Amino acid sequence: MYLLGPFVVITAALVLLSAIMVLFPTHWLSEVMELVKIPFIFRAFILVMAGVNFALSLFCESFMFPIIARWIGEWLNKRQQKKLSRYQASSVVDSTAVDIPDQQPQGYGSHAVTDQGALQHAMAQPVNSKKKVSVKIYKIVEDEMNTP
Repeated sequence: MYLLGPFVVITAALVLLSAIMVLFPTHWLSEVMELVKIPFIFRAFILVMAGVNFALSLFCESFMFPIIARWIGEWLNKRQQKKLSRYQASSVVDSTAVDIPDQQPQGYGSHAVTDQGALQHAMAQPVNSKKKVSVKIYKIVEDEMNTP
């Protein structure tokens, strides 16, 4: 576990030194840092603005940012669940068997060229995937092309 004591002491000392430099700069410090003389009320206004900045930052980091981070996390979880459910649905569709109906083929080549016996034989065999269907159709077409 880290000790925050040295950090807090150094930070407090630097804030105090900065406040003294802004409110009551010494003559030698003004010459070394080449500070311009500004009215005291404006110097006090600078310190008040620094205090308001500190209070606003503390409020945001303590209350607002955790709520916004939770909203972003919920949105990302919903988005991831949606992608996951979409992936699971597509994997279920891909894993199901493709049934070939007992009807005439429509839209693939000429019906006059296709041998009805070979097509019925291919359709009667059980099919487990789309790849097997395409291989069977390829073999039917290849057999038709090789026959005189």
